[in-house]
Amino acid sequence: MSKQMEPMKLVFTSYRGSIGMDGLKVSMDRHSPKLCSHPTLNYLVIPTIRNLNPANVERICTAVLDNNWNLIRDFIDEVHELGIRQLVLCCWCTKEQIAQGRFCSAGIIGRYIQDKADRDKEFEFPVEIEYGDGREVL
Repeated sequence: MSKQMEPMKLVFTSYRGSIGMDGLKVSMDRHSPKLCSHPTLNYLVIPTIRNLNPANVERICTAVLDNNWNLIRDFIDEVHELGIRQLVLCCWCTKEQIAQGRFCSAGIIGRYIQDKADRDKEFEFPVEIEYGDGREVL
């Protein structure tokens, strides 16, 4: 298999869930835990959207992703070119919080990127999305 066709796996998980994972770890939140050195991808940080109905939340998140798509795509492309095949995207949400209904943007971001990869053929390599630490239900 050529290097270009090797898949890129994007794993959405919590900071806690990322411990021991291989790949490049990045933060999707403005703030990360103390002693955490994950760089923050500011173009994936979703604004605070408390008290909005789910349809409006999805619309706002999609608008942020649309506005930042070139940055997101270029970052994934560059990481793949460096030979890194797993990108771990971390946020604060834990499995327990998600089970209690706390909003987590991982599902919206993951679906958005997968849609761009599958429908719009934005990448020259397969993109696989995986959810960890309770995000499977998003």
